[in-house]
Amino acid sequence: MKLIQTCSIFYPAPLFGTELTVYKIARKAVEKGFQSVIITTDLKSLAPIRRFNGRVKEYHKGIRIRRCRAYRFPKVYPIIVSGLLKVLKEEIQNYNGKVFIHSHSYLSLVSFFVAFMRKFNNKVILIHQPHYHPFPGGTWKGYLLRKLCDKTVGNFILNNADGIVIMSNAEAKAIESNNHTYSKFSLISHGVDSPLNPKDADISLFKNQYNIKNNDRILLCVSRIGYEILDFFINLLKQLEENVKVLLVGSLWGNVNNGEVKKKIYKNKLKGRLILAGYLSRNELPYTYLSADIFVKPAYFFEAFGIVFMEAMSYGLPVITHNTGALPEIITNEENGYLIRHSEDDILEFKNKIQSLLENKRKYKQISQNNREKAKAYLWDNILERYFELYGNLLSER
Repeated sequence: MKLIQTCSIFYPAPLFGTELTVYKIARKAVEKGFQSVIITTDLKSLAPIRRFNGRVKEYHKGIRIRRCRAYRFPKVYPIIVSGLLKVLKEEIQNYNGKVFIHSHSYLSLVSFFVAFMRKFNNKVILIHQPHYHPFPGGTWKGYLLRKLCDKTVGNFILNNADGIVIMSNAEAKAIESNNHTYSKFSLISHGVDSPLNPKDADISLFKNQYNIKNNDRILLCVSRIGYEILDFFINLLKQLEENVKVLLVGSLWGNVNNGEVKKKIYKNKLKGRLILAGYLSRNELPYTYLSADIFVKPAYFFEAFGIVFMEAMSYGLPVITHNTGALPEIITNEENGYLIRHSEDDILEFKNKIQSLLENKRKYKQISQNNREKAKAYLWDNILERYFELYGNLLSER
């Protein structure tokens, strides 16, 4: 069997969210004896646009990677991919039999071209995984453009897919508001790796690197770092005890300037308490979870699943976030942490819940146990089998 996946960026670019899912499916396909192919771009970052320097790997652990030149015109979000249809045609023609194509990312022009290929080629069995996000807010022109894309590009992709993978009921509901293809839906959530055993990890070096003392209480946030996130934690830390620190893990996002960020921290006298770790690899992330006490992440946009929340839960961390998107599907109030409604004074609610968990050891221990147990159902080994069951079912229907 042959499985082709398409995505905008891929290894050795950072693997989070969509790219991590693609990677895990590709590796499992190799284990199962599939020809595993990734068709992607020559980019290692979408915002800002950055390309790989020189030649990058065409093979990785049995996965064959084909890269197409990508372009992005000023003020236009979708990237234009050169030679994509030619590469798709070659990969389909060079295999005798049905070919699975699993496209990722809603409204991506890569996904659009894949759907176009499926419409005119019966050899292809197309699975589309939207990783859907509604319009996040902005200008009325942006809103109208998004609605137009939903009704044209989005509908074309979904209508031509043989199967659609959604990660949560909230994502399904958001998609159904624009396209009634729910009969094709298969609910398969994100997965998480098995947590690193604390006995096998020496976290002292990590703590020393970020000047974390034994009596410090660490609030962890793994996220793209925008000004909303930064201002949230600045205001939050002002209301908490001096030994409470925030460890922010993730790259600066959008128009965020590193110099301005440092000035904000210095101006608010939070140097040493608001710790910017920057981007950390998948191998480094476990040390952040093992060093933290609570996972705190404000959710300003729709969450189709929320993989970092489940990763934190797998390490026994209570989670505190906003009640939005799919988060209520994985987080139950009081049982796994706290969901807080968006409001003008919600930061006060965050502070109260954090203090409650830090002071109530019995409550903390119970939530920690609940989260470790719940996360077991989301381990990648369990999740990945469901993808290949879907592939088998779609093949038998054809």
